[in-house]
Formats: sequence, structure tokens, C-alpha cells
Amino acid sequence: MFETEAGPEDAIDTSAEAADEFGEARLLHEEGAFAFFLVEQPETRGQVCVWVEQDAAFLSSGCSSQTVDLWAGLDGGGVGVGVVYDVKGDVERRAPGSYRVVDPCLAVNT
Repeated sequence: MFETEAGPEDAIDTSAEAADEFGEARLLHEEGAFAFFLVEQPETRGQVCVWVEQDAAFLSSGCSSQTVDLWAGLDGGGVGVGVVYDVKGDVERRAPGSYRVVDPCLAVNT
């Protein structure tokens, strides 16, 4: 799935229960306490998965064949972090207006 070798910045929180389902990861973006990774999930061919961490601890993940649209609530309230990853590089069109496009494939709302 990845063309480059993993570096230390690509390591995800392997203590998270969900980590067993995923293979290699690559860091896409860091913003404040949040880190967004693209991860492979060997059992679901043709899908991309996004893994989100807060303060280096697993927060949430989501997978899709085309566009991952993920919202993770924080502290049980309406506050949270959102991410949209579009495999075709058309995230600006797919992400809500409140999200900030940080890459043609990635938009975040922290």
C-alpha cells in the first residue's frame, strides 16, 4: 500500500485494542494534540482507513473505499475532532465548509 518505508513518526498507538486490526501506518498531519494517520487494514482490500490520536493515544478510526468521513467526540459533549480523507484528492468538495483543507486528500476540524 505504501511506497516509502515507515519512520518513527508513522508509529500508531499499539496499546489500543483496535491496533490489532491494522497494518502499517503513515502520518498524514499533526495539529495541536491530534495526529492523523493513513493505515492499512489487510482484511478489507480496496479500502483506506484513517486513524486519529489525541496526545499519542488512540481516539478513533474509520474506513471507506472512497471517502472516510469521521467525527470523534471529546469529553462526551458536542466538542470533537473531524476528519475527511478522499482517495481521489477531491476533499475540498467533499468536506464540510467548517473543515480546513490541509492536503488535496485531507481536511480536518479540530
